[in-house]
Amino acid sequence: AVSSISTWLECFQEIVGSAAYSLSISHPRAYWILATLLALFGYAWLVMFPMLVLVGLVNLYDAVFGVDKADWFSALIWFSIATASVLVCYQLIFFRAAGPVGQPLNDRNASGLLQLVTELTKNFDGPVIDQVISSDQFELKIEKTPLVPLPIKFRNTLVVGLPFINYMSQDRFKCALAGRVGQYSKRDNKLMNWLNQLRTVWPLYCDRKSYRGTGYQPVSWFFGIYAHIYNAFTVPAARFDELAGDTYAMELFNDESVLDMVTTCMVCRVYLDLKYWPVVRKYSRKNNQVLEKLQSEMSNVLRAGLKPDVIGYWMEKALASESGLHDPVPSLAQRVDNIGYTGASMDADTIGSAGKVLILENAA
Repeated sequence: AVSSISTWLECFQEIVGSAAYSLSISHPRAYWILATLLALFGYAWLVMFPMLVLVGLVNLYDAVFGVDKADWFSALIWFSIATASVLVCYQLIFFRAAGPVGQPLNDRNASGLLQLVTELTKNFDGPVIDQVISSDQFELKIEKTPLVPLPIKFRNTLVVGLPFINYMSQDRFKCALAGRVGQYSKRDNKLMNWLNQLRTVWPLYCDRKSYRGTGYQPVSWFFGIYAHIYNAFTVPAARFDELAGDTYAMELFNDESVLDMVTTCMVCRVYLDLKYWPVVRKYSRKNNQVLEKLQSEMSNVLRAGLKPDVIGYWMEKALASESGLHDPVPSLAQRVDNIGYTGASMDADTIGSAGKVLILENAA
């Protein structure tokens, strides 16, 4: 039964994703309206339970005392609705979303990185970064974790992938970080960033670690389906938000630097997808220790594989690659066109590691 539901959900995601992509191109205004309504539906589901408590109690009182003869059948129904809603509200009160996990980066082990983050948040007038952690992935992202049951107040966590910061040169990393911070400052992209950030927020409500027994099931079951549908429909919004990040980076860096950063990120992404992850998946079935070693040496794999004499080949591969239906990252061709260029460019002679400058060796 679980397998059939999962298969049905995957098929439905494909339909929703295809429809959203087509709609975003043919009728962009209609797409943004529907995406906004879909996002608000998640909020409405959470607000519904305290509202049902109030409505249930009012109708229960009317059924018992509001008429000459008590309507016990209606009273029983409204009592059941109010009681069930109270249980859900009780669980939501104690709901604590699970934030991203990683090694904390602080003044002791990454003072240079934190100083850079502070400078960029001042330049873009936000966002407030509450925590900086490292991960073992090739990534640089900001994740928002709800601090209250209704996702209106968040803790912002900057997740810095060690393979990312160790492979990227200092200038490339600064440029990428500027784009990410600018993207979440929401100065010119409030709607698309709000829709994008909810893509990682809604799944937190169906996380099994957050199940708290009787009363939470209506929340977890709903978001177990809703989060998948929402993420499929908002892929175009996430891509537009990523493009906005590249535009923000151009405010602090020249066009050539942004083009070099964008090309480098996408070339590495394509190389990892085609050469690295297939090997990791193969060894993950055999030996976890080998898997951990492969992941820890991801930046070295990139340096070994992306030699100056093959950079041109991998740039062509990256330019020819299209984003998958559920991939929130635009293709290299889209990102290049967004910043006003017709071709990719990556300085093959750039050397140096931002990680060696911005964080201590024991943190990396």
